[in-house]
Amino acid sequence: WGVPEDRLAIGGALRQAGPRPLAHDSSGPVFVALSSNRGFSEQMLAAIESLDRPWRFLVKEHPMYPHPFAETEKVGRTKKPLQDQDGLAGVLYSTGTVGLEALLGGLPTLRFRPEGAVAMDILPPGLEARPVDAGTLAEALKALEKPAPLSWDAVLAPPDFEVWKQALCPSDEGSFRA
Repeated sequence: WGVPEDRLAIGGALRQAGPRPLAHDSSGPVFVALSSNRGFSEQMLAAIESLDRPWRFLVKEHPMYPHPFAETEKVGRTKKPLQDQDGLAGVLYSTGTVGLEALLGGLPTLRFRPEGAVAMDILPPGLEARPVDAGTLAEALKALEKPAPLSWDAVLAPPDFEVWKQALCPSDEGSFRA
């Protein structure tokens, strides 16, 4: 884009912990990561609640946008992030980085596309989660398959803590700890 190389720095993926497989269990629950968009979350919840098959779901609200919902026998709440879950059948998300984390962690991943709106797909070129909507969700859940292993390094750069220190603490030397 014409920006001189000496003005660019690659800080790497500070938020992501690095290559770490996530626990897959085809008989486990499906992790549902609610969106920051309330309407998208409402559609996702309605879609999973309407299913008549006995799938179990663990729903995690977006950390900055709580979304109250009723827990049922098949829909439970979790506060634990994706990487701390034990044995998931797959992941359902609409927006955010959870889909990327799930794919890189080796979990079957479904990207929920809400009706009447566009949910931005932030996955980098070459990565794809199976797109679903309320009408195709049940079919996709029946066919959850573990994705082929992905190269973490081909998608995310390792963190450069000096770049992050300069960005987050430019005048406070030494206070940033990785």
